[in-house]
Amino acid sequence: MKYTFLFILVFTRISFCQQLNCSAFITQGNKILLAKNLDFELCEGLVLFNPAGIEKNSLSNYGTSWNSKFASITFNMFGLNLPLGGINSEGLAIEELSTYPVQYKDSGESKLNEFELIQYILDNYATVNEIERNLDKISVDRFYFTIHYIICDSFGNNAVLEYHNGSAKYITGNEFKYKVLTNNNYTELLKYKNLYVPSPHRKLDHNTSQDRFLKIINELNEQFTTEKYNTIGGMMDILDSVRVEDTQWSIVYELKEKEMHYKTLVNNQIRNIRFNTFANKKGYYFSSIDDGINFREFNREINKIYLESLMQKVLTSGSDPQSELVLKLKKLKDKS
Repeated sequence: MKYTFLFILVFTRISFCQQLNCSAFITQGNKILLAKNLDFELCEGLVLFNPAGIEKNSLSNYGTSWNSKFASITFNMFGLNLPLGGINSEGLAIEELSTYPVQYKDSGESKLNEFELIQYILDNYATVNEIERNLDKISVDRFYFTIHYIICDSFGNNAVLEYHNGSAKYITGNEFKYKVLTNNNYTELLKYKNLYVPSPHRKLDHNTSQDRFLKIINELNEQFTTEKYNTIGGMMDILDSVRVEDTQWSIVYELKEKEMHYKTLVNNQIRNIRFNTFANKKGYYFSSIDDGINFREFNREINKIYLESLMQKVLTSGSDPQSELVLKLKKLKDKS
């Protein structure tokens, strides 16, 4: 079975990469947990089961292709094979957060766009160490957004992956002192924390990346001695503490158990998905992110219908039909 990737960009009246307020963090105790808030004006998405053994090709002109070694469950706003995050059958989880500035390497080697890279990692690697050893073979061909990544595996290894001066940089071990990531690069966040002086006259502002970084660290420190620390409920409480007006979904991954727990702005009920639900499944399955757990078979035609719906939402949001963005969407839709 062979699929060619299609990338659809959803855009309303804000710039996705520069104004998202996403937050993510990791805790390790009895469980290894990774949590993430997605903050964006639009709540549209699919939860997808992606099977192993599928041949895939990138959107780039460099002909990057591979076969998925591992199955994964991903959260996708832009359609098939373009996730914002997910977990694979080996317990490796990755989530993206917007950041800037980012300079990607411009070379003739194998390339993926910034969301294809997430699927590639989930398809090919079981541990953070494997990613570090092998990912230099792939360059990022920026389609529209600039992002960085928080990654954790079922052995408790974790990292931030960022791109500086064209090259991948991994922040791990003692460098990744606070297992928290927001929208500034990690070095900037650490500098802000070191310079910050608490004041009774100033409350932390959830709408700024630096203050949400501090807020999560404070919340983790407060919970550390309580029974809520390193629990799904505790993680969701921290995600709630840094919610902004357009927080659209909140996810907690249990890496050893290969489970995920999520809720959305539209549907605040926490839903749970276990990997073993898809035991022996050979095809793609999907559920709308705002639905209950209601997975159905997924195929290219359903993907095309979903993308057409996104196109209409972009147009009805006030975008000029002749704008560069809409013309790109039309071209990409024609490739579906």
